[in-house]
Amino acid sequence: MYEAGRDTRATNPDEFLEPTRYVRLPILRVPDFHVPFPGQKYPLRFRLDSQRASAQTVGYAFEKAIYLGLIPASSPAPQPTPSGQPAAEIEVYSNDGTYCVATAVTEHRLQVLGVAESVIPESPSIEIAEAVILPDHTLRPLALATVPNSWTRFSADTRRHLGEKWSGYPRWLTNGFSTEANIGRLKRLLDIWFSRDSSALHDFEVQAEDPVQFSYTAVSCLPMIPDVRRRLLETDSVDDRIATMSMSYNQEMVLKCGYPGCDMTLANFDDIFCPKTKAGPYVNTHGYMHQLITARRLQNYIPITEPNAEFSWFSGYAWQILECEDCGRHIGWRFSASAPDAEGMPAFYGLSRAQVRLVAVQSADTDRTRE
Repeated sequence: MYEAGRDTRATNPDEFLEPTRYVRLPILRVPDFHVPFPGQKYPLRFRLDSQRASAQTVGYAFEKAIYLGLIPASSPAPQPTPSGQPAAEIEVYSNDGTYCVATAVTEHRLQVLGVAESVIPESPSIEIAEAVILPDHTLRPLALATVPNSWTRFSADTRRHLGEKWSGYPRWLTNGFSTEANIGRLKRLLDIWFSRDSSALHDFEVQAEDPVQFSYTAVSCLPMIPDVRRRLLETDSVDDRIATMSMSYNQEMVLKCGYPGCDMTLANFDDIFCPKTKAGPYVNTHGYMHQLITARRLQNYIPITEPNAEFSWFSGYAWQILECEDCGRHIGWRFSASAPDAEGMPAFYGLSRAQVRLVAVQSADTDRTRE
């Protein structure tokens, strides 16, 4: 029933990731709010003295050239996990005797059906999971539902026009339920945020032709709270995934402090941008991972450290730790230019996705911001 990850991965990677296929593979537990989407590069860093089991799992996957399942740390063993956890390949790996450092590339969604004891004598701490590769479903556009499949000799625009005419659906309805139109809305938003990154703009243009890949790219780039990202990762419907994002980001929104009981506004929606260095997961020197929402302006914060250029995630910038002015909890960092190779902005802010929430409001908060 199950295919061993080692054998299948070595002979035919595409076959191993075939939807509905049952597989067996090692798993790595990661923080719940950092579970990535397919297509993302995922940095890993573990101390060998305190995180040996995780380091051994990553090293084993790299050495044997097998896929690795990334599942939430809170998922109890041996019960099944929520659907949508990614399979990953270890692309880069190093071990200096103190730290294990690696980069994983996620490629597809899976659901862990159960976790068994290790069958690897030399590494008994490695967890082995039985899982199923999940499919991604797409539906025909509503306007084309009444058009025979054999009419491919006509252009897509002609078939869509005929479908609207025969079905009687008004254009506003077909557009409103059109995955193509929703992709267009999201792409326009991403083009604004990534206007300084020509390679990203090119990627969006190419991926817009592939709804599955575009849905993963959009959900990894858009600022959203972990619970929403998790729900999007769980759904098998590409159309629902894209429609949910399109509808969510048509509203006026603000970023607020995410700690319970705190309602402090930190940034407006139009303050969000993406620097040339994409705001993917970042790992600090202690091995803690953070995903950032970057903003040009921020309000209601207090810096609690002096600028420090060491180990900065952004070349040419020094970082400061920031706390919420109201509740005093950590919310992110301020990055200020400290060298000529800075990105051209005197300063910007990185908010931890785990510490903020995106809230729809009737009218945006227009409090004076601090530069």
